[in-house]
Amino acid sequence: DKNWKTRKDSYIFLNQLISKRAGNREAKNDIDSNDIVPSLDSFVIEMVKDKNAGALDAALQCALVYADHCGGACSADLAANVAKEIVKGSSFSSRPTTLKLSTALLLKLMEVGADGASS
Repeated sequence: DKNWKTRKDSYIFLNQLISKRAGNREAKNDIDSNDIVPSLDSFVIEMVKDKNAGALDAALQCALVYADHCGGACSADLAANVAKEIVKGSSFSSRPTTLKLSTALLLKLMEVGADGASS
């Protein structure tokens, strides 16, 4: 959607869906992403490509919650694709919030990866 506010609201909604499914439990990467939204694993890669700063921050926040709770975040392929898009996209902009969220997401993906920091 070309309307960044709609995309931002969608990312916030996805964030809420994942958070609701996770409840108050610790991050365990035990949620099947497809139970939230079919093909969510692939969509996370698309989310972090957002060009609008406001929508991108919401996308990165959602991706962080995803990385905490969804099993797909443990995939080395997904981590590599997300990292590639973050580095080549707008995520390492001069906006402090975006930079902080991007860094946190990359570190989280390394943490939850099946191979630890090698992913």
